[in-house]
Amino acid sequence: MEKPFRKHTADRILIVDDEVATCEVLGQRLSKEGYSCVLAHNGKEALHHFYKENISLMIADIKMPEMDGLELLKKVKTLGPPMMVIMMTGYAEIDTVVKALHLGAYDFILKPFDLDLVVFSVKKALEKKRLEEVVAEHDQQLEELVEERTADLRRAYRMLKKAHLDSVKILVEAIDAMSSLRPYRREMSREDALVEMEKGKGKQFDPKILEIFLNLN
Repeated sequence: MEKPFRKHTADRILIVDDEVATCEVLGQRLSKEGYSCVLAHNGKEALHHFYKENISLMIADIKMPEMDGLELLKKVKTLGPPMMVIMMTGYAEIDTVVKALHLGAYDFILKPFDLDLVVFSVKKALEKKRLEEVVAEHDQQLEELVEERTADLRRAYRMLKKAHLDSVKILVEAIDAMSSLRPYRREMSREDALVEMEKGKGKQFDPKILEIFLNLN
């Protein structure tokens, strides 16, 4: 069962048509549905409302003087902010429909139109807009989370790298210290071994002393 559509309190619909009667009929019906409607009778007037008002959806006729619906559609999609657009016309030209959809129109309505179908299209368009806003917000939160986690990982990596370098530094210093003592220890050990060997000529060598001598040579 389809969930009931909940209208957003900020939803404002801009209706654009050079036919005054069409604007008024659509405005009255959509107002009954709970929407706030703004009427314009040409493209320039529509742009004025677009810049001034927070418009959620625009319904515009294609055939209008001065600025047609396609040019108006192109301008509002280029300038933003994101807004759903439903185009309407009394001429069912497939090329025009394709061009309108390519420019970003959500739906296309043919005159004379069924008001119930217009309401249905408006509801679906606003549902899609709401979904896009939720997805955009989720993507933004996800991007911020990724940036935060990346920063944490970088800090952890820098700490591990520093700890590793400190350990290597300590190890190198220890090796250098042992190296500085080794010649002295090596020389004394060899001397001690030779002395003991000289003392023990003709005798059996102490295995430990012999081992030291062999290892040092």
